[in-house]
Amino acid sequence: MNLTLFDLDETLLPLDSDHAWGEFVIRLGWVDEAAFRRRNDEFFAQYKAGALDIHAYVAFATEPLRDRGPEAAAAAHAQFMREVVQPALRPQALDLVRGHLAQGDRSRWSRPPTTSSPRRSLARWASTR
Repeated sequence: MNLTLFDLDETLLPLDSDHAWGEFVIRLGWVDEAAFRRRNDEFFAQYKAGALDIHAYVAFATEPLRDRGPEAAAAAHAQFMREVVQPALRPQALDLVRGHLAQGDRSRWSRPPTTSSPRRSLARWASTR
């Protein structure tokens, strides 16, 4: 058995799921659009520059979830998967994951999940498609 590592963002998905989650929270109306977008974009720029303060980012990104509680967070996560992640998945990415799973490979992402991004559930989801 082999261990196969995947990086979700900008590889299996043609987007950054953490940044997309911030835009999704804006669309839900859970945050002030201008202020939240500005901070979300600032954190994304820091991430791309290799200078992200992960603790500050997690505090920022989880605030709308903490304000609404676990039930609302779970419902929003499911909606995010349906409306943002699933439409972004390309057939070749799913085929790649399925191929490794069919070979008996263990699969893990190359970086741990943060906030409500979909990294944990992609392999499970891909195996059912």
